[in-house]
Amino acid sequence: MTVTTTSANPQGTSEPPQPSKELGLWDIITPVNREIYTGMVISVLSVVFWFTSIVLTLPISRELIADTPRIGRIWGLIGLSLGAVMIAFLCRIFSFRVSHLGAFRLEQILRTDLSSHLAKVPLGYVMNTGSGALKKIVLDDVRALHAFVADSTPLFAKAYAGPVLGIGIMFALDWRLALISLALFPLGMVGMALAFKDYDVARKQVDDANEHINAVIIEYVQGMQVVRTFDDGSSSFQRYKAALNSATEAVKAWTGKSQVGAFIARLLFAALPAVLVVLGAGIALVQAGRLELPMLPRAQCAPPRNAPRASSRRHGQT
Repeated sequence: MTVTTTSANPQGTSEPPQPSKELGLWDIITPVNREIYTGMVISVLSVVFWFTSIVLTLPISRELIADTPRIGRIWGLIGLSLGAVMIAFLCRIFSFRVSHLGAFRLEQILRTDLSSHLAKVPLGYVMNTGSGALKKIVLDDVRALHAFVADSTPLFAKAYAGPVLGIGIMFALDWRLALISLALFPLGMVGMALAFKDYDVARKQVDDANEHINAVIIEYVQGMQVVRTFDDGSSSFQRYKAALNSATEAVKAWTGKSQVGAFIARLLFAALPAVLVVLGAGIALVQAGRLELPMLPRAQCAPPRNAPRASSRRHGQT
């Protein structure tokens, strides 16, 4: 999302205000940076504790296949692993709680500032911009920013910290299995590239269609008295229906172009394909005597190498 701040025209004309500064997405959400970064740090801690619980499966596996397993040590390691899982779960919940509180505060700040700014700009500029576009900015775009701050920022941190920590741990344990688990990554990135092909054009078409729907709705509500007097509402409803069909076709065209690439990316970035590839290669290495058996279950627990979700990118360009 990119916003251009403007200054009001003191002459009161309908000329658009002169742009003064272009703001990016992270500039807009600056008022709640404290909540955002706190939630992201807690989300990273959740990932760290989750990996801790997974890494502990290695000494547990070694004890289980040992000639004389130490039962007390096994139960102690299991308890540590379960404790790490619980802490990871609590950190995940708390990170989303902090980010949601920040998102609600950002909503209040933005809508208050936008309303104050609209009260200062010339009336002609407001009329030329159109009620549909203004409604989309004040309501829809701010709501999209709420979703980004509340849900995407903790996942954003997790999506970057998880693969980095996971790959580091895998290379520390066994570099061969680490390389094998990364074999599907380039193919997944090809799917992502196909899914986001012509993204800007398709997103603009959808946004324009939604603005048209907003304009038709506001026009209908404002002219309700006239419609009741001179019309049965059928023509106004037809305009709304046409705008709704136009938006539906824009969304269908967008999803139709991106669904193949998105399916490929979801399939290859999921955990199961990586587990199957690592399992097949690991079994071959174990049979050849080149891999210790407890290492194989640990490599299979490696997380999927998720890039930031499409929702993050989508909110980032709303």
